Amino acid sequence: MESEICVIFTTVDSRTKAKMIAQTLIAEKLAACVQIGSEIKSVYVWRGKTHSEIEFPITIKTPVSKASEIKARFMALHDYECPEWVCLKAEASKEYFDWVEKSCFNKCP
Repeated sequence: MESEICVIFTTVDSRTKAKMIAQTLIAEKLAACVQIGSEIKSVYVWRGKTHSEIEFPITIKTPVSKASEIKARFMALHDYECPEWVCLKAEASKEYFDWVEKSCFNKCP
């Protein structure tokens, strides 16, 4: 699809870490938008044990062409040994797609 973007879902363990990642991805033009959600409770199995932790969800919007680059940068910034990284291609309106592209390729409106 011509107007596809990547929508990425992940979590971090603190609001401070979420803000740092968001600011870095925006400053480096890897993402057009990073949304930080309210605190959530994650329940998961890690190394055979059930854990229950407070985390902060992050949603990232980026051009499909930046997906590999943003993943590498994100993994370098993240503290977890195995961070959540769910990247979905999504069709966007032409206007939103254009804005995402311009935001990440030094052509900001």
